[in-house]
Amino acid sequence: MNNILSIIVSLLFAFNYSSEKQSDFKWDKKSVDYGYIQIKNNRQKITAKFTFENIGKENIVIYDVRTFCDCTQVTWSKQPIKPKETGWVIVEYNPKGKSGYFEKKILVKTNTNNKSHVLKIKGLIKI
Repeated sequence: MNNILSIIVSLLFAFNYSSEKQSDFKWDKKSVDYGYIQIKNNRQKITAKFTFENIGKENIVIYDVRTFCDCTQVTWSKQPIKPKETGWVIVEYNPKGKSGYFEKKILVKTNTNNKSHVLKIKGLIKI
């Protein structure tokens, strides 16, 4: 019985230690709704900046940011983000002469407790 209790206590300690060591972040927003957008020329792009704060105890590393079409490009904080510092992801959507409703999702892969984060931009384009 003591062995079982020792194992349980050890596992609980290990779980608490590993979850405390992880980082986590707080997004300023995870979605941008542009509503109605008037596009003036075929080269006009729509840009959104998502920022976050590291609210954990370890550095945050963004390993990869994925989009699901060639019309959406991203840049992001490449350096590790220290606790209490901020990082960013910039999304640039090029409608390429398309009009109508759009919704683009962006997958952010990190070293945090929640390994993947989904950001979203949407709106209605009129040319």
